[in-house]
Amino acid sequence: MYTYMAHLINVSDPVYFELKRMKGKNSFSQLIIGLIGKKRKEGKAEMIAFIKQLEKEAKGKKKENISEHVDEIAYGVGKTT
Repeated sequence: MYTYMAHLINVSDPVYFELKRMKGKNSFSQLIIGLIGKKRKEGKAEMIAFIKQLEKEAKGKKKENISEHVDEIAYGVGKTT
């Protein structure tokens, strides 16, 4: 059994009307839960893509240099073009 507490969230009118349009017959809570789940999935996909890019670009690098390579990929630090 779940216990729910109501909370007030203030948003601007344009945001409210867009959320209302998006939710359809669902509740605002259902819409927000769906959006949070989608964001988590996107975040996981971004992390997997980052790791794959790191693995691809790190091939042939010495292990002690890999942490520096992470900074190159993530922040563009030390990259020479």
